[in-house]
Amino acid sequence: IILPRLRISSEIKRSVGALYAADSALEWCLYRPKANVAGPMMRNGSSYTILQTPADPNCAAQGAAPVKAVGVYQGVNRSLQASGF
Repeated sequence: IILPRLRISSEIKRSVGALYAADSALEWCLYRPKANVAGPMMRNGSSYTILQTPADPNCAAQGAAPVKAVGVYQGVNRSLQASGF
């Protein structure tokens, strides 16, 4: 009974790390047109990818298409999407 609960507990921690990475990337993408700042640096080993159609890694085409940020932390992926900004 305890082992499955411990596994779920560790998966929640990884899920939160991935979600924060996606959130940081999306916030940076929304803030970038107002100030030219470097992208977020993840100190916990997480990473992110920004997806936009048309592809624009610098998020310059604001309002053109939905922007999706995917965060990855220890094998767990979480994504967030923003549109209409």
